[in-house]
Amino acid sequence: MKKNWKYILYVAIIVILKQVLVSHIPINALTLAGCDDQLMVKLAASMLQGDYLGTFNSLTFVKGISFPLFLAVNTALGISYTSAINIFYSLACIFFVYTLDKLMNKPWMKYVLITMLIFNPIMYSSEILQRVYRNSLIPSQALIIFASYIGMYINRKESNKKLLIYSLIGGLTLLFFWNTREDSIWILPFVIVWTIIYIINLFVIEKINIKKIIIFILPIIILIIGNTSIKLINYKYYHAYIRIDENNTSFANTIKTMYKVKVNEEIEYVTNTREKINRLYEISPTLKSIEKELNNRMDEYSIIDRVNDKEVEDGWFWWTLRLAAEDAGLYDSFEHADTFYKNVTNEIETAIKEGKLETTSTMPSALMSPWKKGYTSKLLKTIGEEIIFTNSFKNLYPKVVESEGLDKNISYFETVTNNKAIYPSYTYISGYYYDNNKADIYIRNKYSNEELFHIVCNKNEVCNISFKTTLSKNDINIYLNDNILKEELDYNSNVEYNYNIYIDSNIEGNETLKKVSNVYVKKLQVISYIYRLVPILSIIGFISYIVLFIRMIKNKKEYIDKWLIVTSIILSYIVLLIGVGYNHISSCESITYMYLCATYPLILIFDMLSIFFNINPKKTTKK
Repeated sequence: MKKNWKYILYVAIIVILKQVLVSHIPINALTLAGCDDQLMVKLAASMLQGDYLGTFNSLTFVKGISFPLFLAVNTALGISYTSAINIFYSLACIFFVYTLDKLMNKPWMKYVLITMLIFNPIMYSSEILQRVYRNSLIPSQALIIFASYIGMYINRKESNKKLLIYSLIGGLTLLFFWNTREDSIWILPFVIVWTIIYIINLFVIEKINIKKIIIFILPIIILIIGNTSIKLINYKYYHAYIRIDENNTSFANTIKTMYKVKVNEEIEYVTNTREKINRLYEISPTLKSIEKELNNRMDEYSIIDRVNDKEVEDGWFWWTLRLAAEDAGLYDSFEHADTFYKNVTNEIETAIKEGKLETTSTMPSALMSPWKKGYTSKLLKTIGEEIIFTNSFKNLYPKVVESEGLDKNISYFETVTNNKAIYPSYTYISGYYYDNNKADIYIRNKYSNEELFHIVCNKNEVCNISFKTTLSKNDINIYLNDNILKEELDYNSNVEYNYNIYIDSNIEGNETLKKVSNVYVKKLQVISYIYRLVPILSIIGFISYIVLFIRMIKNKKEYIDKWLIVTSIILSYIVLLIGVGYNHISSCESITYMYLCATYPLILIFDMLSIFFNINPKKTTKK
C-alpha cells in the first residue's frame, strides 16, 4: 500500500476531476424516442413503483432489463444518472489497470493507461453520456469482462480465492452485459476462447485442478442461471418464459420465416418488400387480418428509409410488424400475441411445403438479414470505414442541447435520472380579457412589427388568451387595440379594463443554464481534441503488435501471455466491427459511435499494451 500511495492519490484526483466536469452536463431527454430512451425511463419507473415491467404491450420484451434496473437503483439511491455512469466507468478502468499491473514493466505505464482510459471521450460524448439509454453501460461492462477473464488467466497459479473473486465479478458483469443489449453475443468468442485456453493450459502444461476449472467456467454458469431466472420472473408476471423476444420466440420465428421467403425483386437493405408482403397476405389469413395496420406502419417507417423507395429497411421492419399487431389489439396478453405469430409462421411454412413459395437461406439470428450477393465486398469496405471512423475519435464530446417533447415528459426524465435537462425555449402568454366594449388584442414582434397573434374580444364576454413563441418576452409587444401594454404584464387590472395576462418565459433561465454547461462542455471538448491523435497511436500500436508477435515466436515463454491478451482484444474489436458492419449493409445505418461505443476503450487498450509490452521487456536468464 505504501508503495502505491502516489498512484492511488493520482487516480483519485483524475477520477474526481472527471466527475466534476461531467456532473454539470445536462441530459438530453429524448421523450419522443418511444422505443428507446423513453422506454428505458418508463421501465425504470415501473420497477420503482413495484410493477416490474408494467402493463404488457409490444415493447415489454423488446429490450433487456439491465439498463432500466440500473436506472431504477440509481434513482432509489438518489444518485444522478450521469454521475453513476461515470463512477461505474471509472471503477471499470481502475479494475482493468489493476489486473494488468503485473505485466507492465515500468511504473509510469499504469499512470498513462489509467489516464487515457479515464478521459476516454466516448464516456462524455452526447450520444452516450447525455442520452438516457443503455449504450452508456457498454464500455464499462466490456472493460470489466475483459479484465476478469484476463485476470483469471494471469493469476491462474494464485489461490482459488483470488480466482473466485475475478470469476464472480466477470460472471455477474457478463450477465449484466448480456441483458443490456440484444446483440451482446459479440463478446461470446472472447469468453469461449479464453475458457478453452485456460482449460488447455491446465490439461497440457499444469496439473489438472477441477476446482480451478469450475471457477473459470463459473461466469458461463452464472449467465445461464441468471438468464433462466429472468425467464422465470417473466413467466410469473406475463406467462412468457422468454428473456427478450428477438431470439428463440414465436415472434423471432415469424421474422425468420418471412425472411426465408424469396423476393421477386432484390431491393437494397430490404428483405420483406411490399410485393412479398402482398403475396404473404394471400397465403396467410392470420397475417392478412392485420393488413390495414401493417400497411399503415410500413408507410410510417418507410419515411426513415435510406432510399426513398417507400419500402421498409430490415432494421425497421420488425418494428412495423409488432406495432401493427399491437394496433390490431393482439398485445392485450402475451398468449394472444404469441398465438398470432405461431399461426403466421405455420401458415407460411405450410405454403412453402406445398411449393407455393420459393425460399432462400437465412442467418442464425432473426435480428440478422439474409446474406445477399455482393455482401462480402460491401462488408469488407464497411469494416474499413468503421476502422477509420472509430480510430479518428471524431465528434466525441458533449453538447448543450435542448430536450424534445412536452415539459411534463422532460420532467419525468429528470425525476427518474436525478439530472437536469434543458427544456425547449419558449415564452408562454396566457390569461383573459373582459370588458363591456369590444376590443382587439395583438401580439407583435417588437423589431419587425410582425403580427404573431390576434384575437377579437366581444363585449361582456370572457376572452381567453393562449399563445406560445420561441421569442423572448423582451422581443414582443402586446397591444390592446392600438395601445401597447406598458405596465407589468405578469398581472394587469384596473377600473377601465378587467384582464390578467401572464408571461411565463424560460428562455432567460435556459440561456443561463446553457452558459454554465458550456463552461464544462468546452473543457471536455479540449480534452477530446487530444484524442484526435489516436490514429498516430494506432499505427505505432499495430507495428508494436507485429514486433510482439515476432518476439513471441522466438520466445514463447516470455511473450505468449502478453501476445494472447492483445490478440484477444484486437480480435474482439474486429468481431464487433463485423457485427455492426453487417447490420449497416443489410439492415439500417449503423456506423455511429453509439453502436460502436465498446470499440473505443478496446482501441486504447490494444494500442497502449502493444507498445508497453515491447518496452524494456524482462530478460530471461539462460542456464
